[in-house]
Amino acid sequence: MTASESALDPNRESRKTAGGTSYLLNDEVDMTYDRAGNPRAGQLQNQFRMTDASKRLLLFPASLSKPAGEDHIHSGSMGRWHSLLAEINPDSSGPVSRNRDAGSSGYLFADGHAEILAARNLKARVDSGLNIARNPL
Repeated sequence: MTASESALDPNRESRKTAGGTSYLLNDEVDMTYDRAGNPRAGQLQNQFRMTDASKRLLLFPASLSKPAGEDHIHSGSMGRWHSLLAEINPDSSGPVSRNRDAGSSGYLFADGHAEILAARNLKARVDSGLNIARNPL
């Protein structure tokens, strides 16, 4: 393991041991739950009916506080910056800031392309009311 791999996810080895990865699947692909806890089909379940696949996030870098065996994010938590930080790690590289919005991280989109996204841009979208797991960027 290189120093840069360790810096991106210091929990990399424990995640691997637990059968997990450093990236988490958007639960909108599979199953989500309403406020009452009732399951509903994820809105990204069928790639052929998906709109804006090139703008929909599929894999997110795991928050450092997520358990090692966790395999998905909880999309309902992605509408507020503070709760989003418990799900993903938007600033795995770059400068550290108190608001966790100075760095950037890599993401995989539903159409298969990957991008490095700046945490400050994601925070601006979330602060404007956009849930980045449920809505296209």
